[in-house]
Amino acid sequence: MSVRGDDEEEAVMEEMEAEMNVEEVELDEADMAPDAGDAASEARERQRAMEHPLHNIPDPAPGAQAACFIPGDHNMTFVLGDEIKAVGVLSNGGSSVFHVWGAMGSLNNAETFGTYLQNFSYAFVNRTLLPGEETSFLYAFSPYERLEAKSYRVAITVFYEDMGAAQSAHSSRTMKFANTVLNETIELVESAGGVDNTLFYTVLFTLIAGVIGGMAAYKFVFANMRKSSRGGSATETGTQDVADSEWIDEHLKMKGAPTTAAPSAAAASGEE
Repeated sequence: MSVRGDDEEEAVMEEMEAEMNVEEVELDEADMAPDAGDAASEARERQRAMEHPLHNIPDPAPGAQAACFIPGDHNMTFVLGDEIKAVGVLSNGGSSVFHVWGAMGSLNNAETFGTYLQNFSYAFVNRTLLPGEETSFLYAFSPYERLEAKSYRVAITVFYEDMGAAQSAHSSRTMKFANTVLNETIELVESAGGVDNTLFYTVLFTLIAGVIGGMAAYKFVFANMRKSSRGGSATETGTQDVADSEWIDEHLKMKGAPTTAAPSAAAASGEE
């Protein structure tokens, strides 16, 4: 009986070990399975990377502060087409490590900031910023020289990432942030020796109107010439038909057959 009891105990132990192994395998598979939330987040990250940097600008990181100034005695008044150099500053007052990727600016309507008039180039910074540190960068931009001379709103934004999120054991993604370092109204004026933009556009529109009017006149004259040529060709066709009729009459006379021409007035009076 004791032998049977040992056998039964061994069989029970084997069954319990098999069940434990099955549970471990199921847990491992569950851990290895991709998280639906992670996949959705990665899809959002890919879509965000494809967007323009100035669309859906990220929020600033906790503890991050930014500032900007434009050196020189200018009173925020600049000449259209000239290069403007701004110095941006970003400080890391948080506990994470930032990697500053770059900065980008735009020229906007002074009354409605959401109306973009010109996007400036993206400038790479590519620096690592430890907690408690700050960094500065130079950003140069040039407003288009053919813009209207008036007030505009200029904005410069710096983009960076939280490198601590990438070192997390549960995440391989970085957290993206942005700070607007400059958001000021500037006055843009025309250069003293340049061509007045109002005169430039007046001459341009006049030339365009002249070209369009010349093309319309050419089409009108060409259409009338085609109508006249068609009328002349119809007259020549009628002359050709008379000549063909005379040739047929001569041919019939030679054969002694009656002609197709109508009898003359003299022949008709003789018959009477």
